Amino acid sequence: MQTSGSRSQQVAYVRFGLALAVLAALALGTPGAGEAAQSCRDLPVAQDMETVSSAAAVPGVYVARLNAGDAERVTDLFADDAVHRGPDGQIRRGRAAILAFYEGVLANGATGIAVGKSVADGGRVAFELINVEGCNEEDPAIAVDLIEVDDANRIRDFTVFFRPDGL
Repeated sequence: MQTSGSRSQQVAYVRFGLALAVLAALALGTPGAGEAAQSCRDLPVAQDMETVSSAAAVPGVYVARLNAGDAERVTDLFADDAVHRGPDGQIRRGRAAILAFYEGVLANGATGIAVGKSVADGGRVAFELINVEGCNEEDPAIAVDLIEVDDANRIRDFTVFFRPDGL
């Protein structure tokens, strides 16, 4: 019996596929979901804002702050007791651990990403991350992130599903 890829790579493909399924399932019942970006050419420019007015606005603010290279401002989007499940498989609890993660991510400079398709359902949001510098027009998502926000629109739960060949 031949197998392609390692066990961890197979698990990564399954997790990414499940994340895409969640994104699609949320989109089916969400008005306006079809209005999301469909290609590398029509990606919206992420905008930062001081006050995040809704769960649906969080991905754009998150990406704007990542693109600015500001780990502290990214971390400000998280609740004090937030849980972050990163692309490295690590679970971080609390803003101090989350800040340390983003300081490491941004140590080499700002990112060049955009929000692709995004669907909000109450306090839950699923959104694609697109690498704008190396965008694959046919299949642009490098990751799908799932977040849950509290009543103040701060992220309380964040899970990253990286595409196995995403970066």
